[in-house]
Amino acid sequence: MAEVVVTPREADAQWLLHCAPGDAAATGAALGVGLGAAMLRAATGGGWHALHLAPDEWLLVAPAGSKLGTAGAPHALVDISDRSLGVDIIGADAPAALNAACPLDLGDAAFPVGMCTRTLFGKVMVMLWRTSAVTWRMDYARSFDGYVTGLLALAVADADD
Repeated sequence: MAEVVVTPREADAQWLLHCAPGDAAATGAALGVGLGAAMLRAATGGGWHALHLAPDEWLLVAPAGSKLGTAGAPHALVDISDRSLGVDIIGADAPAALNAACPLDLGDAAFPVGMCTRTLFGKVMVMLWRTSAVTWRMDYARSFDGYVTGLLALAVADADD
């Protein structure tokens, strides 16, 4: 099997945004972030990423130190930059490593590049985002770091065998 590499991600800025789906375009424009992606897809542009995780919810991701504008439409916006840690799982066998503890179908047809969702990895809720054909981003609560990285190390070792 091909090699799978797990790389810790640098800290970035993250916000959790809730707004009515009908207000998404106006809210995104006021904040300076495009929210146009379909459900469970990521929109990217200008160094920003807007991951559409639920009908009224987006995870906004930008380089550390980035700032948002203010929106006039009703919304809830919470800075969660310090809440999560993230890793990139890279390699042709990344789906096999992830499937050791994740129940989703991670094949190309079921989980194409740009798709994102919340799911379980072992017993931990994670946000999983396919950023390229062979790269997956996983974010999780920092309090679960030892569990997630340990389980991921075992899964990668099995995938590499």
